[in-house]
Amino acid sequence: MPSQLSLRVIYLCMEFAEHNVRSRVGADEGVHAMKVPKAFPVFSGWEGFSLLASVPSTRNVLRRGYMSEQGTLDLTPVESILAEFADQRGAVIPILQRVQDIYGWLPPEAMRLISKRRRVPITKLYGVATFYAQFYLTPRGRHRIRVCDGTACHIKGAPQIIEALTQELGIQPGETTPDGAVTFEVVYCLGSCGLAPVAYVDQQVMGRLNPEEAVAVARKLREE
Repeated sequence: MPSQLSLRVIYLCMEFAEHNVRSRVGADEGVHAMKVPKAFPVFSGWEGFSLLASVPSTRNVLRRGYMSEQGTLDLTPVESILAEFADQRGAVIPILQRVQDIYGWLPPEAMRLISKRRRVPITKLYGVATFYAQFYLTPRGRHRIRVCDGTACHIKGAPQIIEALTQELGIQPGETTPDGAVTFEVVYCLGSCGLAPVAYVDQQVMGRLNPEEAVAVARKLREE
């Protein structure tokens, strides 16, 4: 699965393509004339790209009640958010924040709708989403494990915890397990240095953690 950096590089390529379109058909038409991959950033439908073929299923969206069993995303909440911000210019970030609060990430369908309604190039939206670490472009799991690897935690054993969780979950930091159960992240300060090494499991702080305890927690989360 590609990292945020990979998606940022892809965004820059899209930005270059948009610039070429604008230079040929004019600035006003360029936004709408540009052919954006229908499933961006899931490139399985874009010839030559299959970068996110292993993206976890959208069980988290289905669980939240915003996707049908047929896989059609309900965009009604997005429409409501856009209507709320209709008279506010430059409200891209709060709109994205609200959309992510609902779905748990920024689905491509929602991004395309925001682009259309706000008349903001899709590349600009992805530029914002890849610049700020708060936004997610792939589905997150039902549970979230964040391990601190700041100075205090690193010295007291965070690398061993990270390695143990990587082996147990079968994924790298920043990824979600294929069953959609756990998203595993590494951060660099959780503000609890006195409890190092520390991790957040959903909203719960776990201090003075060791690899065995971390693995046990991960197994329990996957069983829920």
